[in-house]
Amino acid sequence: MGFGFSFSLSPQGTSTPPAPPTGVPTNNAMPVISGIAQSGSKLTTTFGSWTQSPSGYAYQWKADDADLIGATSRSYTLTDAEVGKTITVTVTATNSFGSASATSAATSAVLAKPVTVAPINVVAPVVTGNALVGSILMVSDGTWANSPTSYGYQWFKNGTALSGATANIFALLIEDFGAIFSAQVTATNAIGSTNASTNNAGPVSQTPPANTTAPAITGTAQVDQTLTGSNGTWSNDPTSFTYQWTRNSVDILGENDLTYTLVEADIDQMIGFKVTASNSGGSTTASATSVGPIVALSMKINIVAEGDSLTDGSGTTDPATKNYPYVAMSALSDGPEYTLDNISTGGIKADDISNNFDSRGAAAFDVEADLNVFTLLAGSNDRGSGASYERIYRDLRKILRKAKDAGYQRRLIGTIISDDTGDPPYQEWSANDIELTQYIRDYWNSDLDADGLFDLAADSHFDEVSDTFDTLYYNSDRVHPTDLGSSVLASIYAPALNTAIATPAARVELPATWFELDKSSNLQLTNSNRTVNWPAPGFANANVRGARGKASGKWYFETQIDLSNMTAVGLMNLDFADDIAADWVDPCESPNAIGYSSWTGNINHNASAIVTMGSISDSDVIALAVDLDTRSFWMRINEGPWNGGAPEGAPTIDPATGVGGIDISMLGTGMIYPVGFIYEAGQITSRFAATEFTGQIPTGFTALG
Repeated sequence: MGFGFSFSLSPQGTSTPPAPPTGVPTNNAMPVISGIAQSGSKLTTTFGSWTQSPSGYAYQWKADDADLIGATSRSYTLTDAEVGKTITVTVTATNSFGSASATSAATSAVLAKPVTVAPINVVAPVVTGNALVGSILMVSDGTWANSPTSYGYQWFKNGTALSGATANIFALLIEDFGAIFSAQVTATNAIGSTNASTNNAGPVSQTPPANTTAPAITGTAQVDQTLTGSNGTWSNDPTSFTYQWTRNSVDILGENDLTYTLVEADIDQMIGFKVTASNSGGSTTASATSVGPIVALSMKINIVAEGDSLTDGSGTTDPATKNYPYVAMSALSDGPEYTLDNISTGGIKADDISNNFDSRGAAAFDVEADLNVFTLLAGSNDRGSGASYERIYRDLRKILRKAKDAGYQRRLIGTIISDDTGDPPYQEWSANDIELTQYIRDYWNSDLDADGLFDLAADSHFDEVSDTFDTLYYNSDRVHPTDLGSSVLASIYAPALNTAIATPAARVELPATWFELDKSSNLQLTNSNRTVNWPAPGFANANVRGARGKASGKWYFETQIDLSNMTAVGLMNLDFADDIAADWVDPCESPNAIGYSSWTGNINHNASAIVTMGSISDSDVIALAVDLDTRSFWMRINEGPWNGGAPEGAPTIDPATGVGGIDISMLGTGMIYPVGFIYEAGQITSRFAATEFTGQIPTGFTALG
């Protein structure tokens, strides 16, 4: 702290002490800073001018109005930290009454020390970024002494300076592939310039092309027609493309262009197209969705329309030419020769169609046609006779199965637009929201094994009961469509036909659980359809089918039995579904199933014992392994011996080795499903997925789920 004193002389020449203060100091003139505002220079302040006889002074130097720590003397020597800032000082005057402060005017911005040497690099500059084609490299300035005023940059490729590459960033192009990059930073001040070099980046690589939109095939899938492939879209800058056409996933020799003209060898085959995109980083191949099966030139397609009065044109002005299948013929794809055989009959039920299939659908099959297509729309009349939706669904499934067995290469199913429930005038004609419609939508390309769905019930002209009063589309009976209504049905039917004819629908596998539509009405499903039980006491042969079936391969699954005196588990074909619906027999008594029964302890087929397994207790697990390629199967209880164990001296029964399997060829060559049976009470929990197993999967077998 500094102190200041003032004196005056009397006329006689003697000194006069200052007058005693009567209040706190008052500033009359601000402090003034002297010195040069430059780093390294010393600044000094005056007290300023004060009244009330200050007894002492304090100081606080500031840079840009922020206190400089420790700068509390009358003088302050500037540092590099203050370069570019303005300096002020606050002087505080004190007397016995208190203190007051006054702040000086600011200096000009502090200048840097005079530079005497060129810049010196302290921390080297660094190149950052991915050394990939399409990426950008960046160079930092690094850290320098001696106050550089500017920086310059020069990029090097494989050690050679690149003309014009003088920014602090550099974009890598395809021609840079494999090169090593570095940079040089030049720092400059008033004295001179100094260079500093960076680290190396590289060698530059490139990510192989990645397909973002798959290639596609356009054209008509018919002999003598030309298919055209597209590249699709790719990232990472491909520099070249090559092509390969395939037949059933096998390369067609020499077919390496964007186009391919179909030949006789392609008939009934699936044609694919592969694109291989390449760049300096490598190659990637992407495939288009295959088209086909390829049809012959002037292919003959026989379309058989089966159904009731909705299909036979009843209600139109001319049923022979106004029925929706006939109207749809004009909208089918050009090329093939189409014939239509509308075998529908007014008032017929799905049950009657199934029972008389040989004289109806089978008789309409054309052995001379290149492709036979069977379409089915039925079910309204069954409701009028009291059939349940589940019963109608099973009849529709039987009809489609019979069509497949008869040789129809394409099968389509439709949803009805009228549900004949109740007596007039209380009938609910709209069928958009009924269970049968939902079953068909859910299972057309899985359990129903169809190639197409023509969803008539979803159309806005037919999806509400109120629609039936619209006389533009419905006749006065509120059941049958008018000519205009039939044309709307045709507009839904034709695209479904075109799609199915071009390519059969991919099949969707059902969940690995019990199936809601193939179970006894006495049973209920819980646990997300994994568990089936008998909720109330009763007496019936109650069966349930597993949703997921297989026709080939080696499969393993388990079931857990609880709270039951009489249960059975095993395998069934789809013909056993009729017995399920009728609560007729257990799987051990049917020619269409085989299984273990807890009340006999045996594996039985068609009421005949095959092997003895022994009894079971609550919570026991029964494991099944089935080889559908050899049509053999094995069962065991918990971790017990397979198929009851081998006789003494005989090879060990084991599905892993194929020894001791029970023949199931009597169930046919089609799909085989799990089946469960409960009598009176109890429950069976499916363990069809590997995560649910308690036992070891035999080697070579796969979990059903």
